Amino acid sequence: MTRRERTLMFWGPVLLALILRVIHVLALRDNPLFDRPIMDALMHDQWARGLLDGTWPGPEPFFRAPLYPYLLGGLYALFDAQRLPVQLVHALISALGAGWAALATRHLWGRTAGWAAGVLYATLWTSIYFAGELLLVTVPVSLNLLAVALLSWPTGSGDRLRRLGAGLALGLSAIARPNILIVVPVVLWFVREADDRRATLRAWALVLAGVTLPILPVTLHNAVRGHDAVLIASQGGVNFYIGNNPDSDGRTAIVPGTRPTWQGGFDDAVAMAERDAGRPLKPSEVDRWFLRRGVAYWFQEPVDALKLYGTKLRLLIGAGERSNNKFIYAWREWSPLLRVPLLAGWPLVLGLAVLGFGSGAARARGRGLLLGMVLAYAAGLLLFFINARFRLPVAALLCVPAGAGVAVLLDAVRSRRWTGSRTAAAAAVILLGLSLLDLADFRERRTEANPFHPFTLGNAWADAGETRRAIAAYREALAVQDRFPQAHFDLIRDPLYRSLSQLLAADGRADEAAATAEQWVRSSPDSREARLWLGNLLLEQGRVDPAAAQFEFVLRASPQDPAARLGRAWIQYHNGDLGGALREFRGLGRDPELGIQARFGEGLCLLRSERLAEAERAFLAVLLQQPDYWQAWGNLAELYDRAGRTDKAAESYRRLLALRPDDARARAWLAAQGGQGR
Repeated sequence: MTRRERTLMFWGPVLLALILRVIHVLALRDNPLFDRPIMDALMHDQWARGLLDGTWPGPEPFFRAPLYPYLLGGLYALFDAQRLPVQLVHALISALGAGWAALATRHLWGRTAGWAAGVLYATLWTSIYFAGELLLVTVPVSLNLLAVALLSWPTGSGDRLRRLGAGLALGLSAIARPNILIVVPVVLWFVREADDRRATLRAWALVLAGVTLPILPVTLHNAVRGHDAVLIASQGGVNFYIGNNPDSDGRTAIVPGTRPTWQGGFDDAVAMAERDAGRPLKPSEVDRWFLRRGVAYWFQEPVDALKLYGTKLRLLIGAGERSNNKFIYAWREWSPLLRVPLLAGWPLVLGLAVLGFGSGAARARGRGLLLGMVLAYAAGLLLFFINARFRLPVAALLCVPAGAGVAVLLDAVRSRRWTGSRTAAAAAVILLGLSLLDLADFRERRTEANPFHPFTLGNAWADAGETRRAIAAYREALAVQDRFPQAHFDLIRDPLYRSLSQLLAADGRADEAAATAEQWVRSSPDSREARLWLGNLLLEQGRVDPAAAQFEFVLRASPQDPAARLGRAWIQYHNGDLGGALREFRGLGRDPELGIQARFGEGLCLLRSERLAEAERAFLAVLLQQPDYWQAWGNLAELYDRAGRTDKAAESYRRLLALRPDDARARAWLAAQGGQGR
């Protein structure tokens, strides 16, 4: 292959891939989540910003592989954290993978196969989709394809440099997503020289040196700064347990019994391990604790474990793209590009790849290397859990033999007879059928039956200050759940009802807010949060007895619950039991979360009891901690007015007006004093 042909083979697919990805990214600019990342994307965003302000990394080993946050931090520094140019760089990184896929296939199967592989990867819709996200998968996918391109290069001068480069690409990929390390033994096997032990050792040394170079600084950071023996990241055992426990469904990335948020789930998982150990644990010890539990599941429930692996294998082969962060099919509908039915998808790539692997035109060693890498990586995925972004690296690798599959089909069309492997053709048809069979019960692509998407959309609109749109989206989520009940709706039920009710209350629709909270309690009668929220709403409406019933329900289950005790104190206050309320408020005065509200309640009790000096101290204590607590300024002004301290009252009312300019009582009082409010 001439230099000109190689240049065209690389940059042609790259240009096509880049154009498609840029179109997709530009189409997402009106998406309310484009500048408001969530879940893993939000974590990456926060880590990248932490690099710039010095708050990340902390004094602990990396929990997740660090390459992507560092790359993102560099892009933020370069582009002043503007999302569009950052995402365009993602598009370029993803597009480079198309060129490397084309070169790898050209080296193994020839020119036609090379062009086909480049086009397949360029048009692979999941690759285009993830290029528009702040997720790390784009980076290791392109690095993996670079490694394949270098390893598949015909032998000759430059072999040493290419082996070192391939190892370096794999090492960089590992510090973005460590899963790729499982293919290193496969690579070593195929770069060996069967008749030359010394040459084999040199080849192994070059590959391993390349792999080690990027990993070594990460390991040293974990040892020196984090004081822990962690190779890259301390999440492997946790992820292994997520995919190997009695509650696993093979795809959901949540530790059973923990909160369904990134930070909440992390904190709960650590607490779970430390409770069992009875002492604080290093991150590596937490990771090993979960690893042992996952392995124990194999031995304790071998039949269930085998069934679970069957489920994961079905998910791996199946045509459906399982979401993990955002709901892919809903956002696919948002993008005019991704709605195009001609884009390549998993079933097409899988079927063509099987045809390609059966093609005898490939160099045997290169074909074996690629097949071994695909099988090893896929087996590694089965150890954990399966979803779209974790499967994308396999799909990207399969684009290489899939190009050869296209060449086989084109040859059959030209010659009007089948010249490929009949065994491979039969296997391709069977696998394609099994993959498409997955769509029969795959509900996630039915976006009209998905309550999770409008909930996510509602959160984005709420964050953007679009209250009416957020309320409409939340209500749509509830309506969808009523029509098409989802098994995992409980993951979002409480935050959905809470957010909707809070927005309704803030929008001045108190009755609707209370009705929503009552619906929340009916749907989740044991929810502490629902009961407390409903109790507070009812109390604000003056419905004291129904509010009291909600607080008492919580207190029966947990007599010392601080929030329920605070609610009971307000019930006592409204019922005129100032002594009981005062005792309860004072008992909660040191609570780290509710102390300010308790001190304010204490001040009100003392004010109503005409204990003005004590009430003044209570309100001042509130304002010392929270100067914008406008209710305290109002009551402090009333207190000073009663005591005849007009100047102090005027000052307090002016402070109140600075926080709430429309407060009629403050304006009327100041006007009555001859304009002291001016």
